[in-house]
This record gives sequence, C-alpha cells and structure tokens, in this order.
Amino acid sequence: MPLQALVFPILPGKTEAFKQFTRELSGARKAEHAASRKRLGVKQEIVFLQQSPMGDMAVVVSDGDKDFAQFAQAVAMSKDPFDVYFAKMVKEIHGYDISQPPPGPPPEKVFDYRG
Repeated sequence: MPLQALVFPILPGKTEAFKQFTRELSGARKAEHAASRKRLGVKQEIVFLQQSPMGDMAVVVSDGDKDFAQFAQAVAMSKDPFDVYFAKMVKEIHGYDISQPPPGPPPEKVFDYRG
C-alpha cells in the first residue's frame, strides 16, 4: 500500500470488541498478524480509535506494496486462517465485507507536510 489513511466506522456497541481485537493483534495473535502483513506486503500499520459525535471510528494508517483495494482483495482470497479470522472480525466490528469492492472512491490526499 502506498501510504494511506482510511476510516472505518465501528458499529454501535462494538467498540469494546474493536479494542479487544486490536489487543489480540498486538498480543496473542501478534506473530500471525506480522506473518500476514509480511505476506501481503504491508510495511507499517497504525490504528487509532477516534470517538466522534458521528460514532466511534477506526482510523487506519498503512504503508506497503498494495493500495487498499488490492490489499482487501488479497485478504478476501486468502485461505490463511489468520486472514479468514481478520476478515470475519472486520465484518463483525465494522460491518464491512472485505470480499466486496471498497465502497466509494479511494482516499484523496489533499495535503502533505514533511518537516
């Protein structure tokens, strides 16, 4: 993925499940997550929880070899148990079926400051 930032709404009542999921990614499933991302060409992935009047959101900043649509397609086609688990959790927490094309256009970079 070239450097990208994406925002995914967290379904109502799923914020604790989101937090638990991210704890698993950096804890019990850390090695599986790292292997998946290496296999998929992801070099860096940072996830933020943003609370807003519109509801809680996951803000994902990633950098790698594929854009988000290519990454999502690779995860959706994967038979790797971790990737299957990841897709299931994304659907459960965000309501997003990763096997479908991403909704709307990709993010548009409108400003880039580097000091």
